[in-house]
Amino acid sequence: MKELMVHTGRFVDPLNLTADDIDIEDIAHALAHTCRYGGHCSRFYSVAEHCVILSHLVAEEFAIYALLHDAYEAYSSDVPDPVKSKLTAYQQAENEGLAVILDKWGLVPYILPNIKKADKRLMLNESAELMPRPFTHKHLYPYNSDEIPPIIGLTPAEAKESFLNRFIALLG
Repeated sequence: MKELMVHTGRFVDPLNLTADDIDIEDIAHALAHTCRYGGHCSRFYSVAEHCVILSHLVAEEFAIYALLHDAYEAYSSDVPDPVKSKLTAYQQAENEGLAVILDKWGLVPYILPNIKKADKRLMLNESAELMPRPFTHKHLYPYNSDEIPPIIGLTPAEAKESFLNRFIALLG
């Protein structure tokens, strides 16, 4: 079976997504139930909460891109970077799926380089707070702690609500 049943009960083919397959409810629900860092952080921290925080760290005109930058993971799960970097077919599917998701809401189907840089910078702060020891990247600098909203470790229900509220605030 090539199809995945999503939260709203529909079946979608994650490798051939169409605009009709995409529902923000499915994205918010799945990301809210997906733990960052393959679940290896000190407490539950969802991809949805991460996306909401990131959306507050970029310029307002890019906030929706930051919120949706991991949206394809709702259909593919969160693959840790050391594994993802070796899976070129996965990366292609992720890029194509994300393009469909962004296009669904009339957004240019690419993630801007400043979103990726902001994502890596946030990762440094997240790792300092949530991992046994912080990650280091010589070319990136973490945000000052007063620049980022607190990492609360929202429950899945809270993270889903936060994600949906931010989506509505950004797109109306």
